[in-house]
Amino acid sequence: MRSNYSRQAICLAPSRELARQIQEVVDKIGQFTDVKTFLAVPQNWKRGVKIQQHVLIGTPGTLLDMMSRGTTIFDPKLIRVFVLDEADEMIAQQDRGAGLGDQTLRIKRSVGNRALIMNRADGQKPATRMPDRALLCYLPG
Repeated sequence: MRSNYSRQAICLAPSRELARQIQEVVDKIGQFTDVKTFLAVPQNWKRGVKIQQHVLIGTPGTLLDMMSRGTTIFDPKLIRVFVLDEADEMIAQQDRGAGLGDQTLRIKRSVGNRALIMNRADGQKPATRMPDRALLCYLPG
């Protein structure tokens, strides 16, 4: 990761609590580097403020809100890695009407062809499909 604060990774989680836990882990892993994180959850981001950190960790709704403001907040084309934690849970919440699956897919499309890492909540084999929408797999950037 470069120290010039170029956004390089997005990590999506289905809940604010999980996003906070992920940020704590990434901060601890990166404590002896220049890598900086930003927690993209409601009440943590002021609209219109440009994001300067390397890793954006948050919920799909907040990230989508940031992206809807154009490249003034951050440029999604600079993202190299797209991580979906508990991807199966986001899909399940989509099926329960929460919309996380659709939001996640919209973010994925904006980011483009990048390395995609998915993790399941139950620790089983990683998810590889968003139901009836698009195959999500490793896409070299």
